[in-house]
Amino acid sequence: MTEQLPEWRVTDFPTGADDKRYTMLRETIERETAAVIAQKELFRAGSLSTAEMFTLFNRWNAVVEAIESLHAWATFRYHRDTDDAAAKSYSDRIDREVAGWHAAFVFLTSGIQAWSVAYADAALKAPELAPYRWMILSCTHRRSRPWNG
Repeated sequence: MTEQLPEWRVTDFPTGADDKRYTMLRETIERETAAVIAQKELFRAGSLSTAEMFTLFNRWNAVVEAIESLHAWATFRYHRDTDDAAAKSYSDRIDREVAGWHAAFVFLTSGIQAWSVAYADAALKAPELAPYRWMILSCTHRRSRPWNG
């Protein structure tokens, strides 16, 4: 099966803080980050059902896509004219915010590493989690045990 990658167009990106797409992306980041973080302890404890985990991963993915849209525009805008002080300032601000947003999700990898072997194996075998199998595998391989699924 070939994975369908998203197609990005520059016109999809917000053009600045006054653009409604910017506001929508920020709202997505805030709302979905809060929803994911609310599940943090259950995630780390391996207490979520596969359906709940699927929802959590989808919310995390929505945040990542929103962050990347903001970051892509800021970077593009700055690199289009590196002498533009406003573009540089905007790009620097988004870079700082991106770092903070990504830091909020560090618990995902440490949480997966904290799962029991049985819980991790069940997650790896769950068909609905197939899009996120790469993440689970990349975190569980540190246990030095192969997954035979």
